[in-house]
Amino acid sequence: MASLKPREENPKLKEIFLRTATNFAARSSGSVSATLISIDLGDFLTHRKTLASEKGHVVNAVRENKTRAHDVANALLELGIIPVAIQDFSLEHYSNLICISDGLHPLFDRYGVFAYVPSDPMLDALIAIVEERNLAWQRAMNEVGRHVPRTVRQLMDKIDDELWAEFTYDIALLIPTHFLPFNQKLLIREPDGSYLHTKVLNKELYVVVKEDSDDEIKRVCINASSKMAYHRKKYGVDTMSSRARALLEKAEKLVELLYANVMPEPGTEGAKLAAKEKAEEDARKEAERNQREPRQKENNGREGRRESLRNRAGGSGGGVEALETMESMPGASESGSNSDEARTPDGNDDDDDDELAFCAAIQEKLRGNELTNSERVEFGLRYLFGTKGYETPHIPGIPDPPSVFDRILRGNHQA
Repeated sequence: MASLKPREENPKLKEIFLRTATNFAARSSGSVSATLISIDLGDFLTHRKTLASEKGHVVNAVRENKTRAHDVANALLELGIIPVAIQDFSLEHYSNLICISDGLHPLFDRYGVFAYVPSDPMLDALIAIVEERNLAWQRAMNEVGRHVPRTVRQLMDKIDDELWAEFTYDIALLIPTHFLPFNQKLLIREPDGSYLHTKVLNKELYVVVKEDSDDEIKRVCINASSKMAYHRKKYGVDTMSSRARALLEKAEKLVELLYANVMPEPGTEGAKLAAKEKAEEDARKEAERNQREPRQKENNGREGRRESLRNRAGGSGGGVEALETMESMPGASESGSNSDEARTPDGNDDDDDDELAFCAAIQEKLRGNELTNSERVEFGLRYLFGTKGYETPHIPGIPDPPSVFDRILRGNHQA
């Protein structure tokens, strides 16, 4: 596809933009950002790089202040964030500042403005791969009854280079008439740094192809996670196109399949083996607990005797000698040495160990049967993203402004 050349960054314009953005009385979380290029964390499922939307609504401008809106439009135009300043440019309201950049605006993920997902044929291919994996997993569980590790990395290993070579993405745009007020176009940055223009047609966002290009008009592109469920619960599905709804429903199905809890079927050899292994594991834990209890009682008694000696010592040497004798007894410093070994030389827990412990805890949760399907998906996504989480964080010191979607819920569609 023909694409625009990447614009050269102009330090002077950047300085003007930041000064303009931070001089307003009411500040959004987007206006504190010193970066002009959106962060691309990739597709939530595969972590492959996707198209990254540039920040368009990054500064405050209210409809009542035409001068401010004009200044904002000029600043965005000079920076190349918008290709043209449309007539009566406005950001609709300062509380509707939805930055098209993950991590900059707390409303971005919370309200699920749009979601990146693999395209329809890619979703079908991924669903087929995961279903085949789950069937093989089920057969293995029926035979051996043991837990089979399931990770996204294993899933990615099953995707051959031929499929990766043609892997495409699509966009599911939610409430586009409110997300793109006044039909404002967006610039889309590709992984190589080049740019594409977009246009909204029939509740869909399309790439604008150059006249001399032979490429067909293509939709732009996808992170479904829990956005679909949240959006459907709060706003219904009438605000999105049927294609977007179908895409997100497939993405939901894919995530559910990916984190399905496959267990041995009743009556199979695997079920018998699993029951036997569980009984052996329960017996082992019971034996360990029985061994710990006398040791714990002994430690508690020793600590009680030491406390009694301290109370009787009253500053005399005999009490101190008794304490030293007690502390030199075998096992007295066992817990202390273990505590020292658990720390790194600088006294802090190792970050890698924390990450491993976090992932291990998530895996343990996923192995259980007590989680609901939505909870299983939630824990699975946390496992994907590690300790950093996957939701857009709230920025400290900056209050979450009300959203245009809340006004829609109250029936005020023209706010």
